[in-house]
Amino acid sequence: MATILPFRRRGASRYGSCPSCARSTGMLNIGKAHWRFCERHRTKWLVGYSLFSDWLNETPAIWLGNSRHLADFREVKPLDWQWLDGTDKDELRVGGVG
Repeated sequence: MATILPFRRRGASRYGSCPSCARSTGMLNIGKAHWRFCERHRTKWLVGYSLFSDWLNETPAIWLGNSRHLADFREVKPLDWQWLDGTDKDELRVGGVG
């Protein structure tokens, strides 16, 4: 039988959330870079590069607009989810496998 580990989400998204409100307005691409952001608190955080294919359907003009939109946002370290016992999700080991 599998062990069910309870967890809580400190943030609203697997890809991070605003440290002020634990939410995210959405995500914008600037080239291959994926940025999540919070309009309310004017925060942004980098999710990664080339993780999602939607950037392939965008143009440099769209990226320029996205870049301008996020230009005055403050880059922050986003909230991430943790297990109830406080361990980081990357440290999880179940039955010695992980």
